[in-house]
Amino acid sequence: MSVMDFVNLEFADDKVKKVQEMLPAVRSSRANVLICGPTGTGKTTLAKYLLNPVECAYIDASEIAENFNFSAFFENSDRGAYLLENIDRLSPQQQKSLFEALESSGTLEKIRVVSSSRGNLKSMVQKGQFREDLYYRLTVLNLELPALGQRLCDLEILAKHLVSVFAIIHQKSNLVLSPEALEKMKLWSWPGNIRELENVLERAVILAEGSVIQASHIAIESPESLDESVGFAGMTLSQVEQKLILQTLQLTEQNRTRAAEILGISIRTLRNKINEYRQAGLV
Repeated sequence: MSVMDFVNLEFADDKVKKVQEMLPAVRSSRANVLICGPTGTGKTTLAKYLLNPVECAYIDASEIAENFNFSAFFENSDRGAYLLENIDRLSPQQQKSLFEALESSGTLEKIRVVSSSRGNLKSMVQKGQFREDLYYRLTVLNLELPALGQRLCDLEILAKHLVSVFAIIHQKSNLVLSPEALEKMKLWSWPGNIRELENVLERAVILAEGSVIQASHIAIESPESLDESVGFAGMTLSQVEQKLILQTLQLTEQNRTRAAEILGISIRTLRNKINEYRQAGLV
């Protein structure tokens, strides 16, 4: 569960500030919204803020069957809004089904769709990978969340917020980050974005014995050690994939959901890979 707060924190990044400024109008509207950004930037948290949880139904486009019938799904549902995640993963057939459902008589008046995408849908449209008509149906309003590595100006305020929240959850008081801990975090590229930051800081809060979180509590590698450990030269693509998956599982402390999100694959694909490695005696 994400503890991200897009409403009350005063961010410095221009793109995030623009999103914040739009939130009151977007939340009060019934327009379809597209939220785009890399994995782990808080798209689902933002979508849930925009939607009434009682009215909302959830669909993960990366997990539905190829012949999923959106028209039948909408007709048999009593919900007025839908959170459609990983919209960029829809196949051409699924895109056709969704577009026809949205075009059907009365549907547009009945439902609202808030969708999220890890990929650049506009670029996919230009490449013929995503239907242009469906893109415009889903993107009345567009909210973009940048990668954490592109908005390190917000790292300190994010880190302090997360420490305060995790301190309450784990019943610790007056916890602060040392300057050395903050500096260590600023040197990291954060490939897992805010979700990775949450994971690292929750662990740090749990391990902190006094009132100060030290650099030693921040469980990330330095850029130098990461470069030395990658060692992909001379390996096959299959070997590189295997090493990357196992390293990501180690980084997330075997949390498969977070690992799949960092890797940009579905949880089903990750499970299949793990089973494959287990059968080969690798895990």
